[in-house]
Amino acid sequence: MLNEDRFDYSVIPKPTMDALERHINQGVPVGDFLTGVLTNDLAKAVSHADPYNQHALVQIVCWLHNHAPAACYGSEEKVKAWRELRRSGKKKEGFLV
Repeated sequence: MLNEDRFDYSVIPKPTMDALERHINQGVPVGDFLTGVLTNDLAKAVSHADPYNQHALVQIVCWLHNHAPAACYGSEEKVKAWRELRRSGKKKEGFLV
């Protein structure tokens, strides 16, 4: 776990947090910036980030690492599988889908 004392999650834009929560809880697809973040595609994330998300990129990644289920991010395959799982209504890693 990354040391949370170092990160001010309040700099993460509310629309970004809302999109992450919808992805995690409902499997709702996200935009290009967050797709890059979730799939570990730094070039995609940076090239699609607005100035607010550019400023918060480190905090977003650390928030995912410290708070999101590991199965919901990390590669294109994991993100796709997570969306399908969330939409199916099944359980994964103790999270109700």
